[in-house]
Amino acid sequence: MNCEKDKGYHEIEIKRNKKKETILMAKRFALLILVGFIVLIIGCSGDSDPVLPLEEEVVEEEPDRIEKVITEMSLRQKIAGLIIVGLDSNQVDDQVEQMWAEYPFGGVIIYERNYIREDWLKDFIAELKDLSNPEFPLLVCIDEEGGSISRLPGETFPAAAEMARLSEDDVYQVGQAMAEKLNGFGIMVNFAPVLDINTDPQNTVIGSRSFGGDPDIVSTYGRALFRGMESQGVISVGKHYPGHGSTLIDSHVDLPVLEKNKDELFAFEIIPFQKAVEAGIPMIMTAHLVVSGIDDKPATMSKTLVDILRRDLKFEGVIVSDDLEMGALTENYSWDETIVETFLAGTDLLLIGHSYNLQVEAVHILEEAFHAGVFGDERLNSSLRRVMEMQENYYYQTEKKD
Repeated sequence: MNCEKDKGYHEIEIKRNKKKETILMAKRFALLILVGFIVLIIGCSGDSDPVLPLEEEVVEEEPDRIEKVITEMSLRQKIAGLIIVGLDSNQVDDQVEQMWAEYPFGGVIIYERNYIREDWLKDFIAELKDLSNPEFPLLVCIDEEGGSISRLPGETFPAAAEMARLSEDDVYQVGQAMAEKLNGFGIMVNFAPVLDINTDPQNTVIGSRSFGGDPDIVSTYGRALFRGMESQGVISVGKHYPGHGSTLIDSHVDLPVLEKNKDELFAFEIIPFQKAVEAGIPMIMTAHLVVSGIDDKPATMSKTLVDILRRDLKFEGVIVSDDLEMGALTENYSWDETIVETFLAGTDLLLIGHSYNLQVEAVHILEEAFHAGVFGDERLNSSLRRVMEMQENYYYQTEKKD
């Protein structure tokens, strides 16, 4: 009896399973028909393209003004634009115009020989500026330290050693007065303050040009003078990196050697430069002196010392050489060597203050080095960008002041 009952249950279960399979197959078949119908509708929906996911619009950034200017400059314009020259003339005559047409130098340094009367200087500078590319304005420079190193006509300012007897605020006001007078002539770069620490009374190179023999005093008054000039939109230049105050040999005549290593330099000579960099000084001038514990080349030609300025002091501004015609270099290096190694060291602006022939040779030397693959556009463009960014900052300050 139980066996017959189990057999009945088994037959009922078999029938249920068959019914489930039939229903499942019917659902699958219906699904296949539905999918096929959808594909058929899409395929017959006309000539319209299939809908694709939207792509993000790629917007190319416009090159900035400086990049655009640099891109449009010729090799000659780039190289000449990184050279500051001195002129024998006190007027923009045919010779000067021809000089700039062929060699568009980026800057000029003013000496007493460039004016006969004070009232001529402003017009002379204005005419010089008219020769330059308005997108890369001429850097008109001067050595106006006060005291014995004063190139401006008329009023003289106290030497740094005298300023150090004043208050910090008084020195700031001296910087303002200097800048106001420089602005009156159209001069925008002053090769001051002197940041050398005068440690030896027998030092005739620096002497009263220094604020004193203590690094903190030199730092304080150097910063006050530069900030006073900066307040009036004048670009100041800290000099002579890494520090000329402990040397007895005049680099105008021969090559001084500073018997120190990096640690000793940072413990003394470097301090005023470090403080000036922290305060935002826009330009620093290199010295033609050897630091024996660091490199056997003078700072102007030493990539190691320039790298210390960039990497350790974190200076991002413009580096300018002292006059490359000084005896420290001309008595020890060929002109080709001086020009190429100074540029390769990382100097942005090369100062050549006197000889027209040497100024022209410098352009040709760098052109040949470029074509020989000694350096490329990247090296040129980095210096041009630094100079132009500094110019933009100068014009911004001047406009804000006005």
